Amino acid sequence: MKNNMFLASDRVLPWSIFFLSCIVYVSSINYVSGGDAIYYANIIDTLRFDQLTAHQFYYLLGFLCKHLFGWLFGLTTDQSLAIMSALFGGASLCVGYLLLECYLKSKKDALLGTLILFLCNRFYVNATSTEIYIVQTFFIWSSYLFFENRRFYRSGLFFALALWTSPLTLAYALFFPAVAYLRKFGIQSLIRVAIPVVLVYAPFLLFFYKEMLWGVRGVINQDEARQIDLALCAYDVFRYQIKHYSFLNLLLVPAILAIREQKLLFWITIAVALPNVYVISQLRGEENVFILTLDVFFSCWFMLGWRVLRVHSLAWLAVVLLIAHGIIFMISDRPFLAASNKTYGDEIREIGDIIHRSGNSIAFADWSRRMALVYYNRSHSSYPLEQGYWYDASFDIDNLYITNFNKVAATPEQFDKYDEVFVLESYSPSQQAKLFLDEDTLKERYEHMSERRRLERFLHVQCHPVRTGILVLYRCR
Repeated sequence: MKNNMFLASDRVLPWSIFFLSCIVYVSSINYVSGGDAIYYANIIDTLRFDQLTAHQFYYLLGFLCKHLFGWLFGLTTDQSLAIMSALFGGASLCVGYLLLECYLKSKKDALLGTLILFLCNRFYVNATSTEIYIVQTFFIWSSYLFFENRRFYRSGLFFALALWTSPLTLAYALFFPAVAYLRKFGIQSLIRVAIPVVLVYAPFLLFFYKEMLWGVRGVINQDEARQIDLALCAYDVFRYQIKHYSFLNLLLVPAILAIREQKLLFWITIAVALPNVYVISQLRGEENVFILTLDVFFSCWFMLGWRVLRVHSLAWLAVVLLIAHGIIFMISDRPFLAASNKTYGDEIREIGDIIHRSGNSIAFADWSRRMALVYYNRSHSSYPLEQGYWYDASFDIDNLYITNFNKVAATPEQFDKYDEVFVLESYSPSQQAKLFLDEDTLKERYEHMSERRRLERFLHVQCHPVRTGILVLYRCR
């Protein structure tokens, strides 16, 4: 079987998807860097690739992009990483189309499935913000595509690079024995895949196996008290599927009728999805971003449901669902129209200047914004990030309430020594929340999640804004 990826006459469409999606993603980047992105940028700035090695290949790619985009456009490290995400988003969408065509055997259905991928909130957010998962997804999907086309050595190389980007890639490894068995590729296909994986990844693992397995982000270093809760896992999948695909999830109902004719794809999907039950159960609360790679299979089954409706002359219903979802996507994610927040770094420095001028002061923020405060206001690059003046002058607001074996909850009295208290507000309801939730529910969420209100309750103070912008800085007392 030869996929159209390897036929020169059929390369125009995939390349068109790549270039058009890159234009959209680059034009829609959100330059607000989260805590992980700040960490990645700091590792790249300080060339400490030996730290937090779980994502070492991502650092190497980021290092190259930092110098390329810094030289071409004068971008900072974190901005260069955002551009890199957009480019990998376009590349992933291109490879996603080729995988969809491979499984659906139809250019038309593959294009519609690619449109569904483009309209997926999870995919869009990862392509327009700084994270590792869009990079990981590109390498995994490419590996799958090469394997389906019997390019086994290339498949192994790309899977090794995906592993080098994130060890969670291991959860997607059952794809290879499943496909090898179902397509009768033979054991030699698995051996050929394994050879580049061993050659590329094993030396890296040899040096860093302790951190990879038992480190801060080690694969098997889990909280002993944390158990797999299938009910919570199912609830997480349900609520985030609604957020990411809204009405399109209804297409999974007619897709059930296609299982008998799509046994091969069904078992491939099971092999890829089942190990991620453990991943989701252990890594809750981050919108299932860890299963971004599964979205191409969700898109496949949505399109199979569409086909069933088409056979019964109900294709118009699928079109209505797609249009309804597209409207929600355009309103909530607003490609081209959302603020780029490119001045984020400058605003954080202005906020730092206000805090610094206040003398003996403490600034409360969530972990992500606290790391940004340290990163953007430091005088020079240094590792680790958790040190120096700005780290000491700030406090993670989530640590006010932690009570476990390692930490105890803070007390209001320990902050009496500061003349000024500030809080950096980062919470705001999403566009989807504004669209679907009533005003009382939005107020309740603000009361529960707002950094300002949480600090007011903890210190029994009133906070008033002293600077507004991408973030709001409040002075309290």
